[in-house]
Amino acid sequence: MSKLPDRVVALLNDRTYSEYRPAYLLLDNSGLVHDTGGLTGTYGLGTLGRGDNAMDLLPVLESFLPVRSDGEVLHAVTTPSGVVVDLWAASEHDRTWVVLLDVSHQVMQQAHFQQQANEARLLAYRDDATATELRTLPSVLAALGVVVFARRPDGSFGVVGGSPGWVAELWPSEATSFRPQEHSPFLEHFLTEADECWRGVGGGLRRSGLWTEVDGTGVERHLTAWAVRSEQPLLVISDATQSYREQSSVMQQAREQALVHSRLLKEIEKKDVLLHSIVHDLRSPMISVHSTLQLLEADAISERSQQLVAASRSQLERQDHLIKSILDVFAADARGLEPTAHHGPVDLLASARETIETFNPAFMLKRAELGLTVEGDATAPWLVPGDRMRLVRVYANLIENALRYSRRGQIVRIRLSVDGDDYLTEVEDQGPGVPSELASQVFDRFARAGGRAGTAGLGLHFCRIMIEGWGGTIGQYNREDGGSCFWFKLPRTEASETET
Repeated sequence: MSKLPDRVVALLNDRTYSEYRPAYLLLDNSGLVHDTGGLTGTYGLGTLGRGDNAMDLLPVLESFLPVRSDGEVLHAVTTPSGVVVDLWAASEHDRTWVVLLDVSHQVMQQAHFQQQANEARLLAYRDDATATELRTLPSVLAALGVVVFARRPDGSFGVVGGSPGWVAELWPSEATSFRPQEHSPFLEHFLTEADECWRGVGGGLRRSGLWTEVDGTGVERHLTAWAVRSEQPLLVISDATQSYREQSSVMQQAREQALVHSRLLKEIEKKDVLLHSIVHDLRSPMISVHSTLQLLEADAISERSQQLVAASRSQLERQDHLIKSILDVFAADARGLEPTAHHGPVDLLASARETIETFNPAFMLKRAELGLTVEGDATAPWLVPGDRMRLVRVYANLIENALRYSRRGQIVRIRLSVDGDDYLTEVEDQGPGVPSELASQVFDRFARAGGRAGTAGLGLHFCRIMIEGWGGTIGQYNREDGGSCFWFKLPRTEASETET
């Protein structure tokens, strides 16, 4: 195919941009956003940022990812803003380009054409050339639960073609000479509007609303009527009972689910109040103990007593750290810590140094060693999405876990390196490692290696919630030369990005 002139290409691009209002998302196979562009705000996606899960706003992507190598398309998808789009997707390495094109105009045109076709089918009676054709369609409609009445000069109505069973149950012995105004106040009122239609006022089709009649067996029938102008005035009545019941069932289920959701929120609120009450009761005596230890340190006590006081304060700080972990983890599961709301940027290297400085006394007391290795520029900021305090907590949980299973003289090393578009952090220890049967559960809530005491099994679970919430990944493996390596990756962030 010959190349189009640049001016023609420019015209096509302008037409496409103005008519289809394109936008794009660059996602990984789990739906996390790497980049966005175009008119995302038009579709209610303007708040999506790097690391956000696009499936929160476009659940249809869950069945769409990962995309086949030859690409895929989903037609007529409703976006959060209500605009209907076609979703075009193509894979590129381990990522997926998702392009949104506005097709709401085409959808409206299709709906308009369909409406015209529906009206044309009913108005076709006017153009029927033979009585045979007039009888054939009503017979088909009767099989679908629709009855067609033709008005006679004396004002009565007779059935054209077949009659569905519900007609005899609702209006027995009236199929040959039916006067709707004598049996239904609703139809009596509708016939006034229908007469205008049959006289050519306001178009050749008039539709009633939904109304209810009770048949001889006590069963409610939900009906809809049409007045059709043809060679002979026609009254078409459809039994909409089944669709009405289905709609009512859906609405009832929605109301019940809303009630269940409301009850669950109340239960969560009660548990949240109870949890905070328990934590408050736990922390209140700790304040008194902490104050007492400060007073003892100010006194002239022996070296041995000073060591005991220091050890007591260390345990007290660990207890306080545990209580904070309990609060954070339960908040993340019940109400959400919303880690994706913190995009930093935060300095990964500075946070590591800050945490190491905090833990140095504990390692000195245990006569173990805590070191930092930076495989890259140690003078530049290592920026990642996140929150500084929570990132320090992630480091603290991983270092404390390594210290817990380290013996005297062993080394715990934090290693930072660049891994493509991510920064990789590794916390290596020389402990016993994680048993193979627990490796898949090590980041679960309340998981503890070998059932060891001394921890509630919440620290690693907290780490997973935070890292994944910031668009990263976290894992663990046992090192060949002994010990464990807990690692996490976070996407590298430009310095120009600001915290939101």
